[in-house]
Amino acid sequence: RHSATVTSIDVRPQNLARAMLRANLLGLSNINFKLAHVDYLGQITTDILVHIGVLYHLYDPVDHLQRLLRTTTAKVLCLDTHINFPNLDQQTLVHNGYTYRYGVYKEFGWGAELSGVEPLSKWLELDDLLKIVGEADFVVRSVERMEYPVGPRVTIVADRFKNIAD
Repeated sequence: RHSATVTSIDVRPQNLARAMLRANLLGLSNINFKLAHVDYLGQITTDILVHIGVLYHLYDPVDHLQRLLRTTTAKVLCLDTHINFPNLDQQTLVHNGYTYRYGVYKEFGWGAELSGVEPLSKWLELDDLLKIVGEADFVVRSVERMEYPVGPRVTIVADRFKNIAD
């Protein structure tokens, strides 16, 4: 209702079908629905990038987030994801010379409604997420932490402080 155009992307057809139904019930006609992998996000020109409930389902969230933030035209980022906590199998990975800490989370397969596509995903540490966001020329405006039965989750809102063309 507050934007000229919204693009909604999901890899699961049933999720897009639900979103289309909700949009129809709310009388919203300015939404483009796209069945695609999350990597498609980097191909969209946008002012605001809302990335909710995806990062914690990925096997390589560091590479995904770095590539996405490097290529997005967004001036504002809203990133909502689960983060590492002590009950997970604690591990590290090295990416471009930096060590990232994460917990291994077992996904429940394509048939489970709220599960990722990969069998395992990596839940990053909050400090590492903030570092990736900052290195992409975003300044964090707010971080809200919430506790869920499966583990802690954060919403990070950040503004780009440097023009993408610079």
